[in-house]
Amino acid sequence: MHKILLPLFCFLISGFVAFGQDISSEELNEKINPQRSSAHKMMHDTKKTPLIQWGVKGGLNTQSLKLWGDMQQKVGNFFIPKVSTSGAGWTVGIVGRVNLGRFNIQPELLWWQNSYSLELHAENFDDIITTGDVVHRSLELPVVFGWKYSVFRLYLGPQFSLWNKKSYTMEHKQHSGSELVPFEEADLYLESPSVRFVCGVSFEFWHVTLDIRHINNCVRQSFRVTPLVEEEDVPNLSKRYDTFSNYWQFTLGLLF
Repeated sequence: MHKILLPLFCFLISGFVAFGQDISSEELNEKINPQRSSAHKMMHDTKKTPLIQWGVKGGLNTQSLKLWGDMQQKVGNFFIPKVSTSGAGWTVGIVGRVNLGRFNIQPELLWWQNSYSLELHAENFDDIITTGDVVHRSLELPVVFGWKYSVFRLYLGPQFSLWNKKSYTMEHKQHSGSELVPFEEADLYLESPSVRFVCGVSFEFWHVTLDIRHINNCVRQSFRVTPLVEEEDVPNLSKRYDTFSNYWQFTLGLLF
């Protein structure tokens, strides 16, 4: 009798062990903690990104514009920018992305609008100043190359200016007592670089992207201010300046 029961008992034990091995660890986790299991499954699914994605984005720009090189360097005989100028604006656009494992290529088509002010002083005429408010609109094409790890993505690449338009109001002023009063208008010629350099980091979860990027000129930007002055006692103050622009951009986007 014992010779029959012992093999039967061993057979039953081995059957239970085999049945237990068929249950995966994920199934056990789901039975023990279903909420944690579903969260893990959602995170796992988000890693399965498609080869090609597209989306939209929008946000804010901040800009600083200053003289190329030493801020106190002498430019010409009369004008010298005393301080750098800064401004802000916004951007909206569409995004495409090609995913190659952890690496990706992302072209974007963005509409920019930035506003800032210029302030130029006459070196030999302290009572003369030229001020202006500039609105810069452009169509930009960044093409950035990224590397993604977990929910973070690092990227860099060029940005091309496809179209630029600037509107401005310039006034040539001089001191009258304690106030600056305009006495002539001024003409402004401002070039835009065709290529900029982009680097940044983004936080990405599910379909949402939060981008922080830095953009600066790859080539010098220059402008020329010509006060429309006809008085003989005021010199011709038309000068050209090489400048350097820095941008910070903060955007929120959706990728599908």
